[in-house]
Amino acid sequence: MSARRPLTIERVHHVPGELLRSGDLRDGVAAESELLWWHQRAVHDATGVVTGLLASTEKGMPVFVSAGVAYDGLGRELDLTRDATIEQPTGDGVLLLVLRRCTGCADCTPELAWIEPARIERCTDIVLAR
Repeated sequence: MSARRPLTIERVHHVPGELLRSGDLRDGVAAESELLWWHQRAVHDATGVVTGLLASTEKGMPVFVSAGVAYDGLGRELDLTRDATIEQPTGDGVLLLVLRRCTGCADCTPELAWIEPARIERCTDIVLAR
């Protein structure tokens, strides 16, 4: 997915009683989401954790991450709706725990992953722990 966004947003216009297809409804929701992303970036410069997403780390134990909300670098909301756990990595290298949008789809639940600092995607990864 490209970090570049279109300069124009096509809105779905319809009249009362008009029959809409599912694609029309999806396009309407996508346009509203796009406007929200533009607003978050332009007005609020919202990036990072908004609430929750606290990571508790104890040596040798899985990392517990509380449910919460964050905004990625594109202004999109990342909702972790349930508390989650992830195993701590093994080895000596430095890894960061990130919350990221699942690759390949825009509407699924974000995922937790351990990433090397050099591989962090500034637009899509929210760092939660080291």
